[in-house]
Amino acid sequence: MPALETLLLIGTLVVSVVFLHYEGLRWIDRCAERNVRLGASRLYFIVLAVIAVHLGEVLVYAGGFALGARAGLGGLEGVAAPELPRLSVYVFASAEIFTSLGFGDLYPTGWLRLVAGVECLNGLILIGWSSSFTYLAMRRFWQTVTARPEPTGPPVSAGHLLLSAGIGTTS
Repeated sequence: MPALETLLLIGTLVVSVVFLHYEGLRWIDRCAERNVRLGASRLYFIVLAVIAVHLGEVLVYAGGFALGARAGLGGLEGVAAPELPRLSVYVFASAEIFTSLGFGDLYPTGWLRLVAGVECLNGLILIGWSSSFTYLAMRRFWQTVTARPEPTGPPVSAGHLLLSAGIGTTS
């Protein structure tokens, strides 16, 4: 039953990397929040830590490809195939697929093609999640570093701003 084994492998991989991603981002957020003294350097930490989380996810999928190949669900073919079953080859193929680069020196065969398709989709979603997280963190931490003083006068209406800029007046 290769189809059932493939679906079980896919489900395990997706749940594993989503869990890893969520917990990784949560840990990164807590560490960045606690280290206020680092100032804007927290953003460097966030970006580098997010990349490390993605590398971990690529490793999980590389292990899944190695496990799937060992279970007879397919394999990797191509120029670098003679170097198999080295883990580095599985990591290289997984990194290509996870980042949606496509297939280069290696391509999956058999049921592992389905695993590759799901990895690509999962990688795209997780990279988007990381982008959103990084944007929100940058916005939050840059506002604390470059906080502007609050205005002290009475509230100004949009119409008053337009009139003071000379827009909407008839002369």
